[in-house]
Amino acid sequence: MAYLSAAITERIDRRTSLVALIPLVVSGMLSVLYWRAGELAGAGDLRFYVLAQAYPTLFVLLMVLLLPSPYTHGRMLITVTALYLLTRLVEIGDATIYDLGNIVSGHSIKHLLTAVAVYWIILMLKRRKPPPAA
Repeated sequence: MAYLSAAITERIDRRTSLVALIPLVVSGMLSVLYWRAGELAGAGDLRFYVLAQAYPTLFVLLMVLLLPSPYTHGRMLITVTALYLLTRLVEIGDATIYDLGNIVSGHSIKHLLTAVAVYWIILMLKRRKPPPAA
């Protein structure tokens, strides 16, 4: 959710992202708490959690594709989004990945891919510059 707010800052408007940040983060936290409460009651419901994961990813991708960045290297967020989607896939295939050799689980790979995505964001921020003056 903070990633979505950051993308809103860059692609739409800083004020809008600041207004949205707290509700976005709270809704993400509530999605996990709702899932956990359901698990404790014996009927975990992942729908809210999946929505909280999927929609921000889709929105960031659409913003990158449709709204120009005021900085160079803004399209590096496509790689970050692709890495995030890959984390979802290895998380879904957690047990299957572990069963391939009983060495590493999809969950562990998810954390490594997340670290790579964070590194990619840092790299983007270090490389980017305002566009040249016309």
